[in-house]
Amino acid sequence: MALDPALPVGRRIQHYRERAWKSRAVLAGLLGRSSSWLKQVETGVLLPPRLPMLMRIAQHLGIDDLSCLTGDVSMPRALYSGIEHAELASVRRAVDGAVLGVAGGPAPRLDHIAVQLQTAWQTRMTRGDHRTALAALLPPLLSAASVAVSHPLCGDRRRAEVL
Repeated sequence: MALDPALPVGRRIQHYRERAWKSRAVLAGLLGRSSSWLKQVETGVLLPPRLPMLMRIAQHLGIDDLSCLTGDVSMPRALYSGIEHAELASVRRAVDGAVLGVAGGPAPRLDHIAVQLQTAWQTRMTRGDHRTALAALLPPLLSAASVAVSHPLCGDRRRAEVL
């Protein structure tokens, strides 16, 4: 079903929300907003959301082209959100898998973690392929830092937390 080109943004959001079988409360919760905020957007009491919020709405409603919400010329969501870097998954695994709680074994040396951190920053600032290079550097750095923070024999927990 083609939507009326004159349909306001709020009504378009409502249409696609209902088509996705999501209540106002559910979509608003996913967006970190209240149901009343979403109702006011949908009914035109509030101005249409700005681009970052439209991107989030489109993502949660499974919309790939923002023109579905705006009614304007085709604007693929990927144009604004970009394609995820191939190495991001390894960094995400390192963050998600960081050790929480008490760690066993010897405490990581904080001076070694500081060197790893300095290397990562230097890589970030000087290499053209820094995302690929950081994907190799960040997982061991995150692991060592999280173990140091939670290790019972860490001599300087504050410094470990800062690192």
